[in-house]
Amino acid sequence: MKRKLEIIEELKQIEARSAELEAGVETAEQAEIEARTKEAEELQKRQSALKEELQKIEAEERAAAELNPATATEIKPKENETMERKITIESEEYRNAFYAMIAGKETEEQRTVLSTPISVDGDSTYDGAAIAIPKSLDTKIWDNIHTAHPILKDINVVKSGVIMEVTRHTTIKNRTSSKKDGAVNSTGDQENVFTKVQLTGKDYETYVELTYAEAKMSQGALEDYLAQEIADELGEALAKDVFARVLSDATTAQKITSTNDIFADVKAALAKATLADAPVVYAPASDYYDIVGATNTNGTPVNIKGTFGCEIKRDDAATKVTILDPAKFILNEVQAVMIETDKDIKAHKVIVSGYQRAEGCLRKTTAASYID
Repeated sequence: MKRKLEIIEELKQIEARSAELEAGVETAEQAEIEARTKEAEELQKRQSALKEELQKIEAEERAAAELNPATATEIKPKENETMERKITIESEEYRNAFYAMIAGKETEEQRTVLSTPISVDGDSTYDGAAIAIPKSLDTKIWDNIHTAHPILKDINVVKSGVIMEVTRHTTIKNRTSSKKDGAVNSTGDQENVFTKVQLTGKDYETYVELTYAEAKMSQGALEDYLAQEIADELGEALAKDVFARVLSDATTAQKITSTNDIFADVKAALAKATLADAPVVYAPASDYYDIVGATNTNGTPVNIKGTFGCEIKRDDAATKVTILDPAKFILNEVQAVMIETDKDIKAHKVIVSGYQRAEGCLRKTTAASYID
């Protein structure tokens, strides 16, 4: 019991430290980023080892209770309350069943756990062949996606689970909103143009092939592997579509034609994004390093944030240098990431399919601009 409490306490400390390492990484120097990354990897390994040890201890406790029921602690329900085992994607029981299924070693009880409808984020219910992924795997997938594509962390994500209709603000002709009693609105009144946009979602999917031996690796190792593989494919596709939608919604009216002076072009593009209250510059690698590596006439590095008044982030899903107030872009997640598995008995492989459905749009067209 003492060791179990020690493990739980250390896991809490690792979680807290991991959050500290993630905070502020985007503005850190390269050397500090590498040091943080290395420490985060070591913490992740330690976390996986502790979780496996905790699982063994809990399994031993269950086995001991079955052999000697008298030693088991009986939890009695309160008055008017029924005892009901609740399975969630956060529970260790669900996680164990999930990875046992992938390895092809699930018990009848674990099959029941996985086939029980589970509510995720209050709306999406999983039932049948496709199942919800454990919370720990979902967290790792999105951590990997956000690291590679910061735009997906910055934008406004709504996990609605349904088709959503949003209002897009396309034009503000006048900022005055005075009202004249008994008179037709004059040109001095506010004249806004709105459009309705339905976010029905686009399908994103990826496939991971595992040999039978790979499917039986430790839960921690398998979780890390699946998280990276699924994140690489889904994240890349989703980020590319978000950038494409930003350019499409912004239209050519928000375009700055390149003068081959990237510094001057970014300034002009920022000035074009008039409704970007908190703009961020997203750039693919080549443009990103041109911007952050800029120096003045004396060869001194330019204070980018001080010059532009905003952050510069590298995102290789961007096809052009894109200026965006991410809070003005909404991404509707119609279907959270879910998993289906199958076996290829000829190739002796387990096929894990990841699927998601989402779509987004720019709420205010002048909250973005880009360099062409």
